[in-house]
Amino acid sequence: MKDHGKIRNPAVTIQPRNIVQQQTPNHEEGKGESMKDQMSSYIPTTVNGQMKPIKIENNINIMNNNLDLTQNLLRPFTGSLMETLKCEVEKLPKNDFLIIFSRTNDTDRNDSRNAFTNITKFIERVNNINIILTSVPYRHDLMDFSDVNNKIKSFNSKLLKLAKIYTHVSIIETVNNRLLFTKHGLHLNESGKELLTNQLVLRIFSMLNEVKVKPISIGWCDKKHQADVSSKASQTTTPENCQLAIEQEPKCVRKVPVTRKDDFYGKFN
Repeated sequence: MKDHGKIRNPAVTIQPRNIVQQQTPNHEEGKGESMKDQMSSYIPTTVNGQMKPIKIENNINIMNNNLDLTQNLLRPFTGSLMETLKCEVEKLPKNDFLIIFSRTNDTDRNDSRNAFTNITKFIERVNNINIILTSVPYRHDLMDFSDVNNKIKSFNSKLLKLAKIYTHVSIIETVNNRLLFTKHGLHLNESGKELLTNQLVLRIFSMLNEVKVKPISIGWCDKKHQADVSSKASQTTTPENCQLAIEQEPKCVRKVPVTRKDDFYGKFN
């Protein structure tokens, strides 16, 4: 059942939101300075039912000053991912990051399968940038074994599989500690939001500093042919083979078999 004109999940737990970086020049005209990496500076949240961004600018500036911060681009529900793909994402360069927030509205609805399908199709189409997924936080206003939380666990496990399959996709698992949520247990509090932004910043810089090593290819080795050659070499008569044969002879004395006439029962025959 849809809630028209009302936001069910304020804070970071609203419908999927995309944080898209836009490429903007950081140099004056006539100068040949290179453009810095782009990323978003906001995470969507709500205060009193109205959308309001949370700045993570301080976290970025503390760690690195080579990133330009651009405002995010919000799109409700996963069905709008393809629209975002056509408008903005295809224009982004390779070093940019796109963060997809999946929230509880994606799991407590009947079309949760459609939400996962839309995300999968979007990831398959967008392979020119780095994509970061975030897991759906639990709802502490419900029991842990409730139907909604069970669907959240199932949805998060599917997102983890996506991150393992595609090399340009990674996932951040939201910490579900009760202390990071508000009193009613539905939304993240200030500490929870701050922790989530720190996780995003650390993940982005770890990906930027990641050293990708190309695998070294090894020539084909035919084990069967190698075994045949070694067996033929061992059959040839050489001083080394003779010495090896002598060393391998059993050291115990072989006993002569005892006939039946010499045993205890043979005396009565």
